[in-house]
Amino acid sequence: MNYSTQDEVYHSKYNEKRLEEPITENRDGKVFVVKKLKIYDVRVYEYIHDNPSRHLARIDTFTEEDGILWVYEECIPGITLEEYIKKNPDLDNRSLKEILVQICEGVKVLHSADPPVIHRDIKSSNIMIDDHKNVVIIDYDAAKLKEIGKTRDTRLLGTAGSAAPEQYGFSASDERTDIYGIGMLIKELCPDSGHLLRVADKATRMDPDRRYQNTDMLMDGICGFTRNIVKVPGFRSGCAWKAVISCLIFGLILFLSLTYNLPENTASWAGICERVSCIAAGLALVDLFTGWTRVYCHLPLIRSRNRIKKVMGYILWGGIIVAAWSVLGQVLRTIAGT
Repeated sequence: MNYSTQDEVYHSKYNEKRLEEPITENRDGKVFVVKKLKIYDVRVYEYIHDNPSRHLARIDTFTEEDGILWVYEECIPGITLEEYIKKNPDLDNRSLKEILVQICEGVKVLHSADPPVIHRDIKSSNIMIDDHKNVVIIDYDAAKLKEIGKTRDTRLLGTAGSAAPEQYGFSASDERTDIYGIGMLIKELCPDSGHLLRVADKATRMDPDRRYQNTDMLMDGICGFTRNIVKVPGFRSGCAWKAVISCLIFGLILFLSLTYNLPENTASWAGICERVSCIAAGLALVDLFTGWTRVYCHLPLIRSRNRIKKVMGYILWGGIIVAAWSVLGQVLRTIAGT
């Protein structure tokens, strides 16, 4: 296993948050990067420690002592994405998209914190490709929690060339700051892909409100609508209990659709259409509340960043789906003359 590349990355990077150059330490057969930080938010490391992901370098332990934070961060065996691209200059678009989606999935875990963790330094040298071709985001030195109500960052951190405008004091960092960083990364990795460059252009707009608003929308832009079709709710995370609940819900939709009573003398073709429409309505509700295809995330209210408006959006569009199914049933019965 080759740890040298990540070790070199850490040793070559200095910033105002570190008191001294990081070192590597072997504990119980595992290698960790040991960092001593003077500027930090311990909640960032608590969240990453408590929410492990295969796309995030694990935080093993962290200790506060006299205003200093000692962090033991997993050292990933492999090479940086920057070096990987140099060694594989002819990667096709499919391979590049797979790498980008894995990066988005790692960032999504950070953004799922409450409040969200903003990495603020997404770049090819902060991303490792491990020995199993898994993509792992490293180095949380510039990371911070999103600060609700802030109009600008109090500390301007990031890397020139990949940092978003808000990291220079134009506004406060939020999830869209990392979207910008991924957009700049796309430009670096995919200079000859017209489709991906259009995605990058939207991700790196000066005004955060005109960028992709979250990682799911960015992944939709990278891979298109079909990315989500095969990711059936309940089976996306590999969690057994979620898969069981998913099977029960889909089974219930099918059962209710096939057994609910139709009016007497309903024409056979109308009955079939009505039962099919019931299945479609059930799947549409699943889609709405699980983000299966991400179609609904683009609709008014649901795409809002205000939680109250978002809840109202789910209620409104859920009602519209049920109403549409009911009206369709009435229309079918009228046409069939029942």
